[in-house]
Amino acid sequence: MRYLILLSLLWILPAQANSESQCQQEFVGWMLHQQQQFSDRKSDKMERRRAERAIELARQEYDKQASFCKTMQLVHEYKDDDPRLAPRKGEVHDFTPAS
Repeated sequence: MRYLILLSLLWILPAQANSESQCQQEFVGWMLHQQQQFSDRKSDKMERRRAERAIELARQEYDKQASFCKTMQLVHEYKDDDPRLAPRKGEVHDFTPAS
């Protein structure tokens, strides 16, 4: 019985380490993309602010969780619904045609 438990642990631990390294690679790629979006001076100001907030959120979550997989799960679930950045109907910044 003891050997079965040890074998199961030996089977599970490398799989978790492998998935964590995959999540780390995904995290690094996502962070690089967000940093490029934030640094792009030609992009929209709102997009740059969203990228900046997403980077900060990811850093804070990684500091709390200490897991790339959990952080990436939160990043994928995160929807930036900051009402300050959404133009209201009829505002100067609302460029949708009035129909």
